[in-house]
Amino acid sequence: MRKLLAAAFVTAAMLAPQAASAQALAGTWTGIVTQTFTDGREVSFTAMVSFTPGGPVLIAYPSDACGGTLVPMAMKGSPTYREEISYGLDICVTGGTVTLTLAGDTLEYHWMSQGNGEAVGTLRRTDKAIPPEHPEAAVG
Repeated sequence: MRKLLAAAFVTAAMLAPQAASAQALAGTWTGIVTQTFTDGREVSFTAMVSFTPGGPVLIAYPSDACGGTLVPMAMKGSPTYREEISYGLDICVTGGTVTLTLAGDTLEYHWMSQGNGEAVGTLRRTDKAIPPEHPEAAVG
């Protein structure tokens, strides 16, 4: 019985989304995310996240010309970050929470902000760079 339970646990662990190591996340990820506002309105836009070993985690929303950095909050389980928008503040709000979950070859994106709803989407590795208007795009 113990072997059966251990096998089931190992199988479940292999199928569950993985907590991502910095090396597994290295590079830039992009995809379409959909934000649902607290009043029920929805809007879709492009999100980009860039991980540079030893550097800041950059976030950009090219279609809205805004972005900034993701500051680590919790790294156990799926990494969770506080989003700090540094440019395009006339369009994007700062202070939301972003959770990223590595699921095979995709990165599941989940953003929440009290009063501004939530956004979800799937990001994929890309060779595109964070937009040049990002103040920290040259970092790394």
